[in-house]
Amino acid sequence: MQLLTQIIKLLLTITPEERTRTIREEEAKYYTQSELTLDQLLEKAPLS
Repeated sequence: MQLLTQIIKLLLTITPEERTRTIREEEAKYYTQSELTLDQLLEKAPLS
């Protein structure tokens, strides 16, 4: 168990140094329909 712990600690210190770039999610584009009025939005609301 101690050996496994030591290996994990070493990997955690080595990995950030080996990384050349950061890992990020792609930006998501959000579209809105600003031309709709509040009443129109409420009429189209998915209510059960």
